[in-house]
Amino acid sequence: MSTAHFNTKSNISANNTYSNRSANAAIRRQRLLMCLALAVFSAALKAEPGSEAAPNTEVAPSNEAVQTTQAVQTIEAVQTTEAVKTKEAVHAKTAHGIAADRSEIAGNQEALQPLTVIAVEYPPFTTKTQANNGSNFTVLTDYLQDAAITLEIRPRFLPSARAQTEIAEGNWCASFYPPPDIVSGQARFVPLSDEKVALGLFRRSAPEPFVWDSLVQLAPAKVAVLRSIIDGHFIKQFTDAGLAVEYVSDIDTGLKMLEHGRVDYAFGDSNALAQSSIPKARQTQLQFSDTHLMEVQVGVFVNPDCSAGQLIINASHQ
Repeated sequence: MSTAHFNTKSNISANNTYSNRSANAAIRRQRLLMCLALAVFSAALKAEPGSEAAPNTEVAPSNEAVQTTQAVQTIEAVQTTEAVKTKEAVHAKTAHGIAADRSEIAGNQEALQPLTVIAVEYPPFTTKTQANNGSNFTVLTDYLQDAAITLEIRPRFLPSARAQTEIAEGNWCASFYPPPDIVSGQARFVPLSDEKVALGLFRRSAPEPFVWDSLVQLAPAKVAVLRSIIDGHFIKQFTDAGLAVEYVSDIDTGLKMLEHGRVDYAFGDSNALAQSSIPKARQTQLQFSDTHLMEVQVGVFVNPDCSAGQLIINASHQ
């Protein structure tokens, strides 16, 4: 039985006890008042026949009536003291229960093993601008829950160059940013879902399909590419084809530059327009390529030398 449930039952029991005592006290008080009334009535009967009390003269109550009144007052004082003690006991138990629950929660939080995940700004997949840090972190959280792995995810957003340096020096546990070639053989890629995202180019809409056999067919032109993508091979395919590269901070910026004619093409993914701040009425002016640069699966790179990372690797083999 959980602490919270135990405390709730204790509080209910204490409240029931207090209610029962209050009801019994009310019954006893009524009985004593009836005795007091009978005593006064009895004293009146003992007066001489035909005698009348003088005007403005009070009839002194009998000793029995006085004793009854004193008894009522004594019992009421005792009941009041007991009620105060009962309320204090209820409050004390409630406060103790709340403190125990908070202590248990704090203990569980302290026991969580951290999982630091390196990421770069690549909205909507990884970004500090969203409360969930991007859709990839949401997918990672769901994956850990499904695998019954309890870890505290700690996003660590870095510039792309710094991310590569940290991974190359072994200062990492998990990363959404691909490891550099020097450690790519040691890192493990763990798929988080079956979904695949197509990477390609956008252009201003045209009636014919947007395809190419070679990027050379698109030259000469200017293409907007994410600044965080510093993979030499990826960038080289554009420059070798005679395309000028214009670096942008995020995909949405590249799409807006394309919309206003500042570039001829913009790098993006198949979900980019759905996440764009460009009004839907104008999104039809942009066209995603039918030819893809590549297709990537949603997943995370893991360092097998990290204990938290090893938990993820083990879960992927089950």
